[in-house]
Amino acid sequence: MSELGKGAEGFFKYVAEHPKLFWGANNTGCEAKTDLVAELASERGFETAKIWIRPQSATDSFLVYMNEAGTEYTAWNYHVATELKIQKDTTETLIIDPTIFDKPVHMDIWYERLSRLSRQYNVVLEVKRSRREAFFGPEDFLTSSNREKALLKREKILMNAANLDDPIILDGIMMKLRGAFVDILMKSEPERFNELRVMLRNEAFAIWFKKPIPVKKLNSQLTKNTFFGIDADLIKNSINLSEAFASVELKEKFWEPIGIAFKKLTQRSEEILNGRFTRETMTFKIDWEDKFFRRSWYSPNSEEIWNNYGLTVKDLQYEA
Repeated sequence: MSELGKGAEGFFKYVAEHPKLFWGANNTGCEAKTDLVAELASERGFETAKIWIRPQSATDSFLVYMNEAGTEYTAWNYHVATELKIQKDTTETLIIDPTIFDKPVHMDIWYERLSRLSRQYNVVLEVKRSRREAFFGPEDFLTSSNREKALLKREKILMNAANLDDPIILDGIMMKLRGAFVDILMKSEPERFNELRVMLRNEAFAIWFKKPIPVKKLNSQLTKNTFFGIDADLIKNSINLSEAFASVELKEKFWEPIGIAFKKLTQRSEEILNGRFTRETMTFKIDWEDKFFRRSWYSPNSEEIWNNYGLTVKDLQYEA
């Protein structure tokens, strides 16, 4: 970062820690957060604007990686961030976007991250610049009445930004925590990160890994002796089951043995489904058509079902 950028770094830290701005859920509320960031930047003397990114087609949404490792993603209709122009002897343009980044970045880095998945799916994106007061889109018709509506909307969104009772907010918080854990794993333990990436190719495990488990449900699942073949007491002694984010801690600490269990369950189901038409196979094929049965097959306490098809709890934790 150049000397010019140091002022932006200080401002980034300021808004990242601002009491009215909650960045713990990065999947919603960008229009309100960016509006306040742009206002704060203007108050501090920065030349500022807003940068919008969206699909060219108004009927499309676009997928965005929410962490550096690319294991978390969400779909947006648009995204907006604050642009700072810092002038001294030269001018440097930087993007302030704590939703995605942990520091100011240049436009090319910002665009690359936000467009990476869209390029894979051939979704054409457009970038628009607007005045900082535009709230509902870059083409906002800026009147005092419109701005008043925007400020009321902003306040409502910011007040709800950390509401754990809102399932979208809770999912966003879980997503950010999971993504941060995987990013750290990628940088500090690349071999284990690659192991996790391979495990996430198992669709059933990927769904389990990314889906929040309500604390009440997790506590109920851990009343059994085992959890995917792991001693339930070991798990209960390792994580804080009173915290709303207990399932994220569970996944951080036990993804490896649980990933092995999912691998075993998938292997066994494929063996049966692809096997000869024995009575066992036919029964399993019929059961497998039922969505409830498939969910039960991949639930943590389905010993009886697994035993019916020749798979014990001990088998789940055996890695050849």
